[in-house]
Amino acid sequence: MSQNSLVSIIIPTFNRGHIIGETLNSVKAQSYQNWECIVIDDGSIDKTKEVINSYVKEDSRFKYYECPKNRLKGGNAARNYGFEMSKGHYIQWFDSDDIMFPDFLKKRFEIFSNYPDTDVVFCAFTYFDENGVQDRITNKSFNGNIIDDLIEKNISFSPLSYILKKEILDNLKFDETLRRAQDLDFFFRIFTTLKNIQIRHTSEVLFKVRKHENAISSDKDKSGIKLNSRFIVNKRILEYFSKQQSQKAMLKYKAQCLLDLKRMLENKNYRLVVINLLNFKYLNFEQKVYLLFCVTTQIFIGKGSSQFKSILN
Repeated sequence: MSQNSLVSIIIPTFNRGHIIGETLNSVKAQSYQNWECIVIDDGSIDKTKEVINSYVKEDSRFKYYECPKNRLKGGNAARNYGFEMSKGHYIQWFDSDDIMFPDFLKKRFEIFSNYPDTDVVFCAFTYFDENGVQDRITNKSFNGNIIDDLIEKNISFSPLSYILKKEILDNLKFDETLRRAQDLDFFFRIFTTLKNIQIRHTSEVLFKVRKHENAISSDKDKSGIKLNSRFIVNKRILEYFSKQQSQKAMLKYKAQCLLDLKRMLENKNYRLVVINLLNFKYLNFEQKVYLLFCVTTQIFIGKGSSQFKSILN
């Protein structure tokens, strides 16, 4: 099936009219030609629609949809809606500001062809800045166990890196309520739910990711929704490893959860910190009391957040 199978490239976008053309040009330049490119617009108010429609008129493989207004705002709903519109046997999510190299699809379809039992193929990728300078390669290696590689921080679950057989996804979708770490959540569920999934890898760098100044800060996350989403995902992963009784992984994700709470506290999301802390079953009573005292200290004198991770030492 994979020799010349249709792949659905799904691209959510919002106000990317100034750069999405670079992404769509990289799709057009693919050496593997049997694709459809589904662009889901999440309510852009710039020239995004006009830019995409110019590609639609030139090439019927490009499809433009506006995300239905009854769906939640955000890239997750757009990704899910694109999946619902897709017709391909394979799924490739991509972002509207990043660039595929010409053999992005071809190299991984060669692996599907050579190993017909394969369900997922992922590749290495690099990053580029506003001057086009590339640096840092991610997903360069794979030890054969993708969860172990995640624990060791050897890989990223960026959806752009992965091409998947559509049939394996079934009812697995992006959690539309999340605003951060949704990729980690989605692929962690895939790789832990589908026990016999066959994953293969190429170390070739096949796309590049545009670097943005998008670090979470109090200026960009006043409500703490993004920080809380990250905490929710890390807590879900912690719960999985707790059931597996994997002590090393539990310690890692317990620390991640406490780091998330520390960031919320520094972001002045005090209510979220207290609620999450009280419901966090991986701390004993004395630890919770101590950290609640640290919250109070942070509120009144700006000190206390540093103790959230040190409590594990």
